[in-house]
Amino acid sequence: MEETGEFNHKPLEEIWAEFELCVTKGYVKHLGISNFNGQLIMDLLTYCKIKPAVLQIEVHPYLPNNAIVEIAQKNGIVVVGYSPLVRGDNLNREDEVNILKD
Repeated sequence: MEETGEFNHKPLEEIWAEFELCVTKGYVKHLGISNFNGQLIMDLLTYCKIKPAVLQIEVHPYLPNNAIVEIAQKNGIVVVGYSPLVRGDNLNREDEVNILKD
């Protein structure tokens, strides 16, 4: 962080190259991504040398994210869903969607 309090942002391509270096050096075995949309996945696949092994996204019956899941699966990326029963903080609230009741 700079003294101004602002972050220095690097392009994803540069960051991914640094992650790939971690694999090459043996620091990690696999790389994964989280909360990427379809466009970001397709962009990453144009320049990565090591494809992500896993994509973690919110997936549940009310938010199936079919398009993103399909892109990932077509490119050999395993999809891991978080919040499979929607968000746990709303299970006892009557005014919110409750997958366990539905």
